[in-house]
Amino acid sequence: MEDTICYLIGGAPRTGKTTRAEKLASENGIKSLSTDSILVMLTKIVRREDYPNLFYTHGITVEEFYEKYDTPTKAVETSVKASYDAERGITALIEHTLPAWKVIVVEGDIITPGFAKRLQDKYPKTSIRPTFLFDDDNERITERIFTKGLWTRDKPYSDAVKPMEVEYVKAYNEWFRHEAERYGFEIDRVT
Repeated sequence: MEDTICYLIGGAPRTGKTTRAEKLASENGIKSLSTDSILVMLTKIVRREDYPNLFYTHGITVEEFYEKYDTPTKAVETSVKASYDAERGITALIEHTLPAWKVIVVEGDIITPGFAKRLQDKYPKTSIRPTFLFDDDNERITERIFTKGLWTRDKPYSDAVKPMEVEYVKAYNEWFRHEAERYGFEIDRVT
């Protein structure tokens, strides 16, 4: 995949990944892909027993999720496991779209520093350009969670679980910061 560029934008939920990707795509006239959409597609074409971590939110309510994953660490670990299960599908999509499009932006929670490094190693002739967003402003995180939540709007839920979501997002931000440092990537602090 020579003369191709793949921008990757990763980070915890509600750090502005989609906004950043859409702006980059719009300013440069390129395509943008969301890992949320890719995950929906993957869960329709793969078997649950082969990729169990992709289905960790299927068939449960938001409240049941936070009962099952009752600490921020457990919730982050589960999200990271889903990222690993999704990597093959995201890689395949990049492999098939990038030669035709030449430049793409892929954003989402699943774009982890480890995944970015594996893509760089696998495709040395492609310019893999990762950006990892990090938000350590607890007031902003809290406001975003209580305004937008983390789950889709078609799954309404009470504000009672939102303090758990705030702690999950804070822990996930720290996980991304640590992993970016581990793999030698810069972190872009949200302002």
